[in-house]
Amino acid sequence: MLSITTQAVSAHALFKQSTIKGDEAVLQFTVRMDSENAFPLMKKTGGRVILTVESEQKVIEINNETGEVFDE
Repeated sequence: MLSITTQAVSAHALFKQSTIKGDEAVLQFTVRMDSENAFPLMKKTGGRVILTVESEQKVIEINNETGEVFDE
């Protein structure tokens, strides 16, 4: 068995929709082409990959000295 390891590629994406047919689901994502990894990600089209999905969390800045919260 031949095992080839490639470097992981990650990008921020918008999860648009999923379609289920039988025992398979098709997931659609939108990635901006000005994203650093857009083209490396596209090169994986049609290949087997491991997908990890994380929800993007809002960043809340806190002043360490005063405890003031800057929630935009």
